[in-house]
Amino acid sequence: MRQLNSLLEAQPGQKIRFLYRGGSTPYTPGYRNVVVDRVEDGRLHGIDQDQPEDDNYRQYRPHNAQSIWVVEEAPAPTPVAAEAACDCESPCLPEIPADLADDPGVRDMMRMLGIGPRDEGPMEETRVSFVEARQQIVDAVNACESEDLACYYRNIVVKLRESDVVFDEDTGELIVRQPERKVLCEIDARIGDDVLHLEFDNRGGKTASRNGEPLPEAEVPEAIEDMTRSIVL
Repeated sequence: MRQLNSLLEAQPGQKIRFLYRGGSTPYTPGYRNVVVDRVEDGRLHGIDQDQPEDDNYRQYRPHNAQSIWVVEEAPAPTPVAAEAACDCESPCLPEIPADLADDPGVRDMMRMLGIGPRDEGPMEETRVSFVEARQQIVDAVNACESEDLACYYRNIVVKLRESDVVFDEDTGELIVRQPERKVLCEIDARIGDDVLHLEFDNRGGKTASRNGEPLPEAEVPEAIEDMTRSIVL
């Protein structure tokens, strides 16, 4: 075995073992045994060998990992013999033998790469009521781990691609980092005795004021409609 200084040094296909403080045990360090898929977006993505097969794909933040060891190096690529060209419009992929396709390790690798046999049959449609769908989201949030909560918060609450939300295991808080707010556009309009002021910023936000007094967020859409009608008229 050889030691790594950071999870970011890991290579796809390696089996590594490290002490991790995060995920389902944010305050209690525990060892992870992981087959590396890729290192991307400042995180390591891979298969946790200690988790159930259908729910073992995880991502890990490097600042939460210590004592990182490579247990097994990535397998060397197997040379592929050249085959005669075919007349297909798209490149042909070699067929995976049945006994090899049934191997759990191969299935895991195929799932990581997003490949495998395609179902050409009819698609099934499932409908979920609004109330049930909302409850499923609530249940997912209640059951999520620290890093999942940060992901949900970014996508549902922050909704800004350039933002970053991480979970601080030491304090139990979410840390939200966003670009510094900059006003991209300002519009003023006089409607009767009132002066409306509207600002659009680089975070996708809209703020409005009437006669210098900020409007509650719930009243901003109505103010925009009033301003639009005044311009059109």
